[in-house]
Amino acid sequence: MPNLELFANAGFPFTQLADLAETTVVLPAVPSPEEIVLYLHLMSHFGAQTGYPALRVSVAGPNTVISKARDYLILDTIANQPAFASLDASLPVTMDSNGVHVKPAHSYLTAVSSIQAAVSRRWSAMLGNDATQGQPSNVAGVPDALVEEIESPSSPDRSIVLVELKDNASADVFADVFLDRSQTHDITGSVSLLQMSKFASYPMNGETYRVGNISWYAMMRIWLTQYFLLLLLVTALSFPAALWMRGWLAR
Repeated sequence: MPNLELFANAGFPFTQLADLAETTVVLPAVPSPEEIVLYLHLMSHFGAQTGYPALRVSVAGPNTVISKARDYLILDTIANQPAFASLDASLPVTMDSNGVHVKPAHSYLTAVSSIQAAVSRRWSAMLGNDATQGQPSNVAGVPDALVEEIESPSSPDRSIVLVELKDNASADVFADVFLDRSQTHDITGSVSLLQMSKFASYPMNGETYRVGNISWYAMMRIWLTQYFLLLLLVTALSFPAALWMRGWLAR
């Protein structure tokens, strides 16, 4: 994680429990009719994936405190949701009335992540994945919506998904395009923008995290996939090491 393709296709991580018992949806203090309709659209979408209605989902206001052992879905417009501002420090991309803003990358680890992300994007392109290159921009104007996924600051294995709309009129546009394209690869990565009735997704160079339990063997395979350059280096060094060991044993 983050992986918005899982969110779009299966409602993950919210649908880990079919009744959404560990999900909290954050709405504005006085939601507009459009926001309520979008909320119901998403709940029906999640239910369609699990085959079970979202009976135990919790709905909270913008001043709710992010707690442990829960996943959060935050819905609203950029002018009417204080929750967006409170999470600003944790978001790689923010949006306001002037458009999207990408936080600058810095530090050695971020540079390494950038290289890995570039290699990953090239590999994805070879496999036919349509993830957009580069970073989010305002070239096409202010997006109708921003979808973003981050790790919860309260739990290392919980997620927060934000659906940030430009205005109330964007709610219907988002619902139509999202439900129509949710089974495609338009929505992926950690950030996705809705512009001109089409999603453009971006694999930002932020921190990754894992959800669920996994065996040590599967974890090893994931680690080797992520750091395959190190694996190649170790493999290359093993040959001279083997020659040295052979000579040492012969002596």
